[in-house]
Amino acid sequence: MALTPQKDFREPILLAIGQMGGSAPKPDVLRRVEELLTTPLTEDDERVLRSRDEATWRNRASWERNAMKDHGLLKADTPGLWTLTEQGWAEFRRLAAPHP
Repeated sequence: MALTPQKDFREPILLAIGQMGGSAPKPDVLRRVEELLTTPLTEDDERVLRSRDEATWRNRASWERNAMKDHGLLKADTPGLWTLTEQGWAEFRRLAAPHP
């Protein structure tokens, strides 16, 4: 089974939320993440999990969001709303900066 590694969703999540002003509902973030991914999703990523009725990649991105909360990049205060912390904003600015 070829799945995109969970950690590969971190940068697109940070970029998506930052581009949306620092906070956005999960469905909006995931739509933008899908656009920002640098490698195409695999068939296994697109497979729907019966237990969750969502694509595997969306579930894995949600798990990465939990890891990002644990690392202080996202807030954990409002269910369904993904929000950058100050540390998350700093990481967004680093990622969004032009690279020489």
